[in-house]
Amino acid sequence: MVYFFFIFAALGLAGNAFADTQSGVVRSGNQTIPGASVVADCGGGRISTVTDVAGRFELGGLPAAPCRFSVAIFGFEPALQQANPSST
Repeated sequence: MVYFFFIFAALGLAGNAFADTQSGVVRSGNQTIPGASVVADCGGGRISTVTDVAGRFELGGLPAAPCRFSVAIFGFEPALQQANPSST
């Protein structure tokens, strides 16, 4: 079984509740993981993307509400992380 981790760096846009962006890198150990599916479940909405060749992702249009993020790719155990919105 192989595990992987994802790292978030929040880039909020002030004044617009539906303009928050979440970005980060998906890694397993020191290796980035291209082609991983990243999904944000925020209340009743779902936003998804796929990591690029460097394992980076960006999800835009996130609501100002708690979101549950999941990352998955064939051959790895799925990773889950809860994130709450930031006032900054």
